[in-house]
Amino acid sequence: MPTRSDRTFSVGETSAPMDPNIQDTLNTLIYKIEKMNRQLKEVRDQVNVNCRDLVTRIGRVETNRRRTTEKKNSQNGSRSPSVSKFNPTIQLTPCPVYQER
Repeated sequence: MPTRSDRTFSVGETSAPMDPNIQDTLNTLIYKIEKMNRQLKEVRDQVNVNCRDLVTRIGRVETNRRRTTEKKNSQNGSRSPSVSKFNPTIQLTPCPVYQER
């Protein structure tokens, strides 16, 4: 298609074979990205398992602490409700990755 300056540009799609070096490089990059994605999924799955395990353990500790408190109260003849109170010695600290500086 000619322009005002009489230069000609092709219009439409043309098909040319891809340079093998570029194709190899792209294939290598795609392979590495897929590998990283698989590794990320494995790490994410393991983190999910660890979090569920941690929640279960914390629940057991809280249940055991509550049972101990109830047992102590029943032995003392105390009729206080079995509502767990804040214990300053048992505190969760944030993960260092998420702490603000």
